[in-house]
Amino acid sequence: MTFEGCNSIPINEPVIEINQQAKCWDLHNAGEFISFNYDNINRILMLEWLYYEDSIVPNNEICRIELHDVQRINIKPRDHEMPFSEDTCLDSLIISEENCAVFSFHGGMEIIVECSKLRFRVN
Repeated sequence: MTFEGCNSIPINEPVIEINQQAKCWDLHNAGEFISFNYDNINRILMLEWLYYEDSIVPNNEICRIELHDVQRINIKPRDHEMPFSEDTCLDSLIISEENCAVFSFHGGMEIIVECSKLRFRVN
């Protein structure tokens, strides 16, 4: 998998931060997962987080992770016993050797995407 707009993410190591040259974006403690959108024609899955600079007030920045050349998407359902408020909290992102990005959320949902490129952008 190639990375664009961010430093490379270690293989098989859970991360909660996306590092750019000058900034570290903590999507676990300072991000609120708000949406995903799949473009079937271009095979791009886009995940978005509202970013809270000081963990209290949103700073109107949207962090986007775009997954390009998607081959497969699998969504593991959320844990029905968890409150819905936990669905916005990213527990970890793991990049596997098989070019899969695994996004695990505190509410139990997992989004597993096989793709060739991960692009990180901030509005």
